[in-house]
Amino acid sequence: MYLYGGSNAVHENRSLFRLNLRKMEWEKVIERFTSKNGKMPIREGHAACITNSRKNPLMYIFGGFNASMSERTNDLHIFHINN
Repeated sequence: MYLYGGSNAVHENRSLFRLNLRKMEWEKVIERFTSKNGKMPIREGHAACITNSRKNPLMYIFGGFNASMSERTNDLHIFHINN
């Protein structure tokens, strides 16, 4: 299971975490990020999915809300997740 982004009304989170279901432990994922400006997007309320490929898993993040700019987004970002 993966968890990306979110906020608590004070701080916004750009981190991507993975839950190891066997150990029930969270770990921060090391990823290469692909976007126009090279930054990880600040997001909450977004949609996300991961392709099922052991050699090159990709996580797609679409839309959501950027609280720091008070705007809804309509963009797509792709994470290359290293195992």
